[in-house]
Amino acid sequence: MQFRLRPATDRVERPTWTWIAVALEVFTGVAAIPVGLMLITDPTGASIGLPPEWIEGTVFGNYAIPGIYLLVVNGIGMLLVAALTVLRHWIAPWLTGALGPA
Repeated sequence: MQFRLRPATDRVERPTWTWIAVALEVFTGVAAIPVGLMLITDPTGASIGLPPEWIEGTVFGNYAIPGIYLLVVNGIGMLLVAALTVLRHWIAPWLTGALGPA
């Protein structure tokens, strides 16, 4: 039995519901970038109204690391996956499944 991650062609079929995923990916990416940048520039979270008590008891101590994650994974990553989905790249369904629950 042979398992292939990559299909024989580089372009995959795109069902009609894929456009819902693209819209959600673009919405998430566009909304996450400014919030991630705000958390990086102001790690206290005061600029967006987050109480510092929410993060003080965690391993992070401030909102800088969650801001970087929000910017890179949920912001730039989602926009990249949306572009790959529109281009019908073979990895797009895998990345949509991986980043969707993030």
